[in-house]
Amino acid sequence: MRSKKYSGSDFAILLILCLWGFILLFPFYNSVLISLVPQHVFQRSPLLLYPKELTFSSYSYVFHSDLLLTGLRNTVFIAVVGTVYNVLLTVSAAYTLTKPIPGRKFFMAFIIFTMFFSGGLIPFYLQVKNLGLVNTVWAMILPTGMTVMYMLIMQSYFRTIPAEIEESARLDGANEIEILFQIILPLSLPMLATITLFYGVERWNEWYNGMLFISDVQKYPLQLLIMNMLQSVNSLQAAIPQAQQHEAAFSLGMQMAAVIVSMLPIVCLYPFLQKYFVKGLTLGSVKL
Repeated sequence: MRSKKYSGSDFAILLILCLWGFILLFPFYNSVLISLVPQHVFQRSPLLLYPKELTFSSYSYVFHSDLLLTGLRNTVFIAVVGTVYNVLLTVSAAYTLTKPIPGRKFFMAFIIFTMFFSGGLIPFYLQVKNLGLVNTVWAMILPTGMTVMYMLIMQSYFRTIPAEIEESARLDGANEIEILFQIILPLSLPMLATITLFYGVERWNEWYNGMLFISDVQKYPLQLLIMNMLQSVNSLQAAIPQAQQHEAAFSLGMQMAAVIVSMLPIVCLYPFLQKYFVKGLTLGSVKL
């Protein structure tokens, strides 16, 4: 068996890819190091290559807040319930709009119209207020029901499934709901996992609607709570004389620790969905 010979261009491409990977990964690596070192170490060498001295004081500050677990619980509820809500609406709309229903083109044009135009922030706030959702966790779930782009991607994939499969199921007595949940969705797992991951990340990072509609700090999502914590740290840091700041809280370290804490669950979840995620993106790009 002859071994493959690598040319100079192959090594050049490999070098470029390694360099590009380093450029992408180093900011994350540096953020982790900043969250683990004291302030005086960072001041001597802002560009950290390895931790010369370790401390967990930044993480202690982040977890010291009594509201952190409350914010985490609120975000988990928003992410789980909101993602299920989003996926059900997206799948239902995508599947329905692949059928020759009366007025399908009108509804399709109406939905696509919302991609480019909205009623504005004030009508949006008044609508949420009139529905009685202000200062409730549902204000961060119900107003954002579906992303039109994800629905179009899902609809495009449903159209690639052979119609004979559905016709065979109808001959066996299956209704539309049984066809959707027992036949179509199992055949669409890669795309479904991709859309679920997209929605899950969006819901986990929810803070904007919380800032608009939530006044009770006990109902804050994790991201909004961390943002308020960082603002209080920055205010405290600015009020401390320069000569005493080496003894004070390390503001940037706390920011990096908060970033790591908020992104860790998504980072841990991604490897389990990576296989479906990559395949779903490929299918979506080809079918569109």
